[in-house]
Amino acid sequence: MDIAARRDTEQNDLGIGIESAMETGEKKKKEQRDVFELPPDELKDVLIKKGESSAAELKTTGSRLSEKLVRESGTESGSDQENVQSLSAEADDAVTQLRTELGSSETQSTKPETSRQRVRRERLEREAGLENNEQQEQIHALQEGISRQIEALSQIVLPENKGDVSSPEHMARVKDQLRQTMESMNAFAQIFPPSDAINLQEYTTLYKNFKSVVDLKGASGDTISKGFSEVFHEFSDFVDDEIVAKRAIELQAENKMVSIEDVTMEVYGRSKEEMEIIKQKNREEVVKELKKIGEEPVMTSEMLLQLHRVNNRGVVPKKYSALREGEAYAIFFKRVGTMPGDVRAEVDDVMERATDLSDQNALGEKSRLMYEIAAAKLHNDMLDIHPFSDRNGSTSLLFLEAMMTKVGYEPQTTREPDYYKFLRKVLGNNPVAVGIVGYEQYKMANTPGHYEGVTMTPDKKMMYERVMQLTGVKKKKA
Repeated sequence: MDIAARRDTEQNDLGIGIESAMETGEKKKKEQRDVFELPPDELKDVLIKKGESSAAELKTTGSRLSEKLVRESGTESGSDQENVQSLSAEADDAVTQLRTELGSSETQSTKPETSRQRVRRERLEREAGLENNEQQEQIHALQEGISRQIEALSQIVLPENKGDVSSPEHMARVKDQLRQTMESMNAFAQIFPPSDAINLQEYTTLYKNFKSVVDLKGASGDTISKGFSEVFHEFSDFVDDEIVAKRAIELQAENKMVSIEDVTMEVYGRSKEEMEIIKQKNREEVVKELKKIGEEPVMTSEMLLQLHRVNNRGVVPKKYSALREGEAYAIFFKRVGTMPGDVRAEVDDVMERATDLSDQNALGEKSRLMYEIAAAKLHNDMLDIHPFSDRNGSTSLLFLEAMMTKVGYEPQTTREPDYYKFLRKVLGNNPVAVGIVGYEQYKMANTPGHYEGVTMTPDKKMMYERVMQLTGVKKKKA
């Protein structure tokens, strides 16, 4: 390509570049109108600075292209220089026009506020902590209403004239008043964005109000207490999402290591005896699920999720019966659970291997003893993956039970509190299989590590090593 042709190409490139820059500028201006949340004076300063910056960049680009043409042709084209100067002047004019437009907009600021401007202003005031008067009135009214309802509830639950507090009529009054109180607290919770509630004074008020209701439950007799539990169950979504989950976050922020089960017990005011009754009922339902799985030819991740859901009703919030995802990392003992984005793939793989194991047994390719050993290893893999945010130990044991139903194991409906006694029964007292599970428990408590499954790559392995160091699971070598 000769010098003249190259110059034409450079000029075309320059023209295209300027057109693209102008289009981008128009797009940026539109985006700024849509998303900027600054007061008018600050917005004006930002736009002027951006205009001046764009002008400077345009001048620099023009000078650079002009210098390139001079180097390659040995002479400086007058028309090229004129183009660059023209573009530089256009950039200066654009900034001047921007200043003029912004200045004239100040004179228009006295116009009536549009609905869009009002919504934006109110949102800004909320973010700045300047609460809207109307919302404040609503909050105050709800707070007073809840206080009155709790007082009315206490008068019904703990009347001065004791009388027959266990009659059906009295129980109906208690439940009706409790439902009204719970509905008001639920309405109170819906005012605030969930992500903000943990830092608001209102959340503390909500928690204290609910705690007052729970205290009434504890001060009543067994019959009334049972009625409270029934109504709490009706509002379990509200209690789990608005109180239990946020209470757990609050305790974690205070570096208090507690399980979700413990937080649930605290919030609902349940005794260990009550929790045991709930778990026993869940166990009876779980056995039905295990027997269903025993009759199915294929084991799936959905089966594992269902076992977790049924086994943990009333024990942890429903949302915990989902596979970990997003930023839900798991650190347990000396281990790091599988990265959230890989949990589903790893669980699917383990369930597929469990199906293969069952097929091998059906074809006579595995003895009962070898089947038990293989099942114990798969149990360990599931535990190492740590697929859930909580209750992984009990769920992995249910997974082991599900595999053993394929070879004639009969799950018992009564709960066995002794873990190893229960484990030996599930594995047919196979000493090698029991030892494999026991040794894995020892390694988890003493040896830093992580699960290496189908999603593992060299890069991910480095990530796990880094996470272990950052979390203190594995100390950095000196």
